[in-house]
Amino acid sequence: MRYFISILSAIGFIILSPCTYAQVTANPVLLSPEDSIILGAINQILSIFDLALDTKNFDALIDVYAADAVIDGGGNSSLVGLPAIQNFYRNTFQNASLKTEHTSTTVVGFNFTATTAASTNYADAIYFGPAVLERGGFFFPNQSVIFREKFQNLYVKGSDGAFRISRQTGPQIMSIEGNLDLLPPM
Repeated sequence: MRYFISILSAIGFIILSPCTYAQVTANPVLLSPEDSIILGAINQILSIFDLALDTKNFDALIDVYAADAVIDGGGNSSLVGLPAIQNFYRNTFQNASLKTEHTSTTVVGFNFTATTAASTNYADAIYFGPAVLERGGFFFPNQSVIFREKFQNLYVKGSDGAFRISRQTGPQIMSIEGNLDLLPPM
């Protein structure tokens, strides 16, 4: 039996339900149960990445990147190996006054095998300036910058059975909105 997968990326749900081709309209993506599990692992990896940056827990990147991972696009040259990747993110985000919210918004997985996969994913990276307290709540009037980004990731299954990013291309900045003066020097 084939399965129909719906991804509601804004709220992070994956709905997997059995179906037949006759029941499906609008040409959805049909994934095998095994591919669906891998896609779920990819979404989990990207969520861990988002939380690691926002909480400044750079040690958690060990669950995101393979030990010999390569990032093309993380600076002027490629980043090679987990320690270099962790140092890059630590140096970029360690500023205590820098408040961020990273969200992986759209994830399309493909080229699934038992030990490898690939994805194209979009993400929003929001950087906040000082909060303003008004009527019992905080808000950020003209105090944020939003980067809309696109990544290409290759994943490999490690000896522990977990998938991790082995190669990442990006981010490709799709748009920037907001007050760029809020960004600290990096």
